[in-house]
Amino acid sequence: MIIRWLSFGRSLAKGIGHYQRGAYTEALDALNAAVKIKESDFLVQFWLLRTSVRLGRREDARRYAANCMSWRVDLAELVSPWQQAANGETMSDDGLARLDTAADQLLAYHQWEDKPISLSRVAAMFGLWLGLLMLISVVYNVGKYLIFSVPPFTRAPIQHLLYIELVFKILSILLYWKYFWRPNIRTSGWLTLRRHVEISFSLMRNRAFIRLCVIVVAWSIITVILMQLFGEGLAPQGYLQFPIINIITGLIIAPICEELMFRKVLFTYLRQYSRTGAYVVVTLAFYLAHGINSGLWLMVASVILCFAYEQQNTIDAAIISHILINLVIIIHIYLYY
Repeated sequence: MIIRWLSFGRSLAKGIGHYQRGAYTEALDALNAAVKIKESDFLVQFWLLRTSVRLGRREDARRYAANCMSWRVDLAELVSPWQQAANGETMSDDGLARLDTAADQLLAYHQWEDKPISLSRVAAMFGLWLGLLMLISVVYNVGKYLIFSVPPFTRAPIQHLLYIELVFKILSILLYWKYFWRPNIRTSGWLTLRRHVEISFSLMRNRAFIRLCVIVVAWSIITVILMQLFGEGLAPQGYLQFPIINIITGLIIAPICEELMFRKVLFTYLRQYSRTGAYVVVTLAFYLAHGINSGLWLMVASVILCFAYEQQNTIDAAIISHILINLVIIIHIYLYY
C-alpha cells in the first residue's frame, strides 16, 4: 500500500512537472502511469484532461472531462473551460496559456485552501486527539498487565513514556490530515509533502523570516543559559538514555504535531474573534499541555510561534521556528549533561 502511494504520488508529481515545463508527451506518460494506480482520482483525471487538450487528443480529453464533471459537479468552474476546449475548435497557444493561468489559480485555491474553521470542527478534532490519547493509555496499561502482570496505571518507565508520546503524535498528525484538513480537492500526500518542502525552502529566502529565525535561536540560547544558571533542568530523568527517539520526536514529530494542534487549529479558529484572546488562550494551552511545572519559558515560546505563523501566514514558519527552539535545547542537553 505504501509503495502504491509513493508510486502514485511520484508519477502524478512528475506528470505535473513535465506539463508545467511544456513537455506534454512526457507528462502524458507519467500521468497514465498514475491513473493506472488510482483511476478514480479527480486530480490526475483533470491533469490528463489538460494534457490531452494540449496534445490535440480530443476523444481522450472529452472522456477525462466527462469523468471530472460526473465526479465533481461543484468544480465545474475549473473543468468547464477545458471541456469547452476539448469540444470546440483548436485554440491558439495564447488561448491555452490563458486557460492554464486561470486553471492554476483556481486549482491552487481548491487544492490548498482549507474550508473555514468552525467551533464544531475544532471541538471534534480535539475530541479525537483526547480519545486517541485515552485509547493509547488503556491499550498500554492493559497490555502491561496481561503480558507482564504489572498493575495498571502504575508509573511508566521513561522509555515507555517516550514511545507513547511518539505514537500519539504520529497518529495525531495522521488524524489531522485525514479528518480536519478539508480542501475542496483532496490531493496526494506526496504532493502535499512536496508543497511543504517548497514552502520551507522559500521561507529560507525570506529576509523577514530569516531575521525571526536569528531572534528565535538567540532567545533559545539565552533561555537555556539562564535556566542552567538558576538550576532548572531541561531533561527529565532517563532522557539521555534514548537519544535517537528523543531527536526524532523533538526535531520532527513534536514540532509538526504541536503546531498543527495549537497554531493551525486552535489559534486559527480563535483569531477570527480576537487576536489578543487567541495569543492568550493558545499560550496557556501550550504551557499546560507540557505540564504545569514545565517552565514559564514555554509561554514565551508559544507567543513566538504564534507570531511566526501569523507573520508568514503558513504553518511551516511555526514548525521551522519550533524545530530551531528544540534544536538548541537538544544540543544544550547533550553537550552539558
